[in-house]
Amino acid sequence: MRSKTSMWYETKYRYEKTMEDGASKRVTEQYTVEAISFGAAEAAIVAAMVDSVSSGETDVRAITIAPYNEVLFTDNDNDTRYYRVKVVFTILNDDGKEKRSNHNYLVQAASVAAARQYISEFLSGTIVDHEVVAIVETPIMAVVERDAPEKTTL
Repeated sequence: MRSKTSMWYETKYRYEKTMEDGASKRVTEQYTVEAISFGAAEAAIVAAMVDSVSSGETDVRAITIAPYNEVLFTDNDNDTRYYRVKVVFTILNDDGKEKRSNHNYLVQAASVAAARQYISEFLSGTIVDHEVVAIVETPIMAVVERDAPEKTTL
């Protein structure tokens, strides 16, 4: 498992997609992009999609700052979905009172159970008490990294 902390943007990209039956259909898909600004996110998703789009009009429909800053990647080819995982960390402050802080992660996994396992393994070395409070499947199709390893495909 590999993790990457960065500034992430969720983009919605609309294009003509060739379906399995050979028909062409206009679709809007969501992708997560690592970038330093909205403009860089737009340029990155357009560049990443250039090989996937055969013809027709394309456009970026929306760009928002992602609600997470860390993404967990796996090398397992079966892990084709992305899950937003909310973890609550509990620490004691100087007054002896509990302080809770929420953190969101994007986890690549094949199922909710696999996402739970991956986040548990990832956090197993932390000394801070934590609890996984939510795991939600996202519509994200792929994650585009700035300095991507050779295995990034859309």
